[in-house]
Amino acid sequence: MKFSVLTYNLEFGKATSKLPKIISRYQPDIITFQEINTSPESLACMKRLGYSLADYANAFIKFNNIFGVATYYKKGSIRHIQSDSIDIPASMLEILTFIFRGGRRQRTILK
Repeated sequence: MKFSVLTYNLEFGKATSKLPKIISRYQPDIITFQEINTSPESLACMKRLGYSLADYANAFIKFNNIFGVATYYKKGSIRHIQSDSIDIPASMLEILTFIFRGGRRQRTILK
């Protein structure tokens, strides 16, 4: 089975306006987002482009919004069965950075 995957950093909403053009050009079967606003309204926006939400995970708060990662799929070409989120533990460097500079960013992936 062949399928295409697009991963895209939304830059906290700054790059959202470019999505329709990118999706039209590449027509991926699966799309993964980083730095996506995980409010219900934001997560529902991909429906109008023909994609269903597989899963999402919250990672951090910025600009009074919750951001994280999300995975979408085209129902006609991919079937979603199950998903889980995995928190990635911090490295020693990240722990030291948190202690001296503050503000550790949680890293999360979807499985």
